[in-house]
Order: sequence, then structure tokens, then C-alpha cells
Amino acid sequence: MVGIWKSVFGFLRTNALPLASAFIATMSLFVALMSLRATITAQREDCEHKELLIRPALNIEAEVRDFSIIYRNYGLGPALITETLFFDGRCHVVTDKNLGQFLATEYTDVTSHFATLFIRQFETPAWQGNWQAQRRFTGHLPIPSQIIGVGQEFILFRLEGDYRTEALQKLTVMTGETQRTINEQFVRRAFSMPFAFRYCSMSEKFCFTPPLNDIPCQF
Repeated sequence: MVGIWKSVFGFLRTNALPLASAFIATMSLFVALMSLRATITAQREDCEHKELLIRPALNIEAEVRDFSIIYRNYGLGPALITETLFFDGRCHVVTDKNLGQFLATEYTDVTSHFATLFIRQFETPAWQGNWQAQRRFTGHLPIPSQIIGVGQEFILFRLEGDYRTEALQKLTVMTGETQRTINEQFVRRAFSMPFAFRYCSMSEKFCFTPPLNDIPCQF
């Protein structure tokens, strides 16, 4: 037993410096690995935090003062539209993969259908008298790959020029109750349009998919 301990002590005395160096090297490597892990974790958390800060936030606004419906980006980062869904009796789900075909074969008809949903309102008996101005309006539908920058707006529908001026003039001579009814109908129609779109941050790490409510379609 004594011989064994002598051998152990002799080994340690002879190899003390190499063993200490190996131990220090191992600990240094361990500390370096832990530091690397901490750095990677911090960088990932920093990226995630920045991603939260630059999220887009689109809000729909219906304005009866100029009969317009827009989406405005109140977020801190641009919004990238990735998918759009339309329902005009049929479901149209548009992505970047079938965008070209949709633009070539269906976009015009779908846009016309949605514009009619709003133009039809100005043909009701409440708008009495013949219209002097030629019908003018702006109508767009969001499609994949479009970008809405911070603070920018995307116009879905808006009366334009003399037609808008005449509409506002007609509105001013209506009774208060009729004006309220028309305004409520316009706003209600704006918030019940049969379409929806999915948008993301530019990195697509954050995405927002709206509830489809009464739209009988799925993304």
C-alpha cells in the first residue's frame, strides 16, 4: 500500500507542471466555450428584440369625408404582403407562386368586382338627382410582394376629382339621419369586405394572419 502511494506521489511530483498546464488549458477552453455560448445567446436575443421593434402594424381606415378606404402602416417596420385571399363567389388565394397567372387572367375582374361593392352605394335612391360628373375612383387590391412602408398608406378605394366633389355636395343637402345612414353603410361595408391578406416583417420572422370571419375560404 505504501509502495502505491509512493508511486502516486512520485508521478505527481514528476508531472505536476504538465498536469497543471493541462488543467489550466482545459479550464480556459471551458471558459471560452461558455463565453461563446453567452455571446451567441445575447446576439440571438438582440436580433429577436430588434425584430420585435421593427414589426409592421397595418390598420384599416374608412374615411367618409372623402369616401376612402385605406390601410396605413403604424408599425416600426415595413409590411411585406405574402398572401392574399379574395372571395367573389369563388375563392382566390394568391401567393408569389401563382401571382403572374392571377394578374394575367383574374386581377381585372376581381378588382372590378370589389370596386362595384362601393360604387353601387352611390346609385341608391338616397343619392337623388342625376350625376353631372363622370364616375371617377381609385381602386386597388393588395397582392403578394407589395410593400407598405412605415407611415405609408395603401388605397383600397377612394372617390376622385369632380365625382367626389359632387358626392360631398349631395351629402350636405341630405337630412342628418340620411347622412348618418350613408356613412354607417360605407364604414360597415369597408370592414366587411370579402378579402384578407397576410403580411410579414421583411425578414418574415413575424407574420400576421387576420381572422377570416365570414369569408368561406382558407389561406
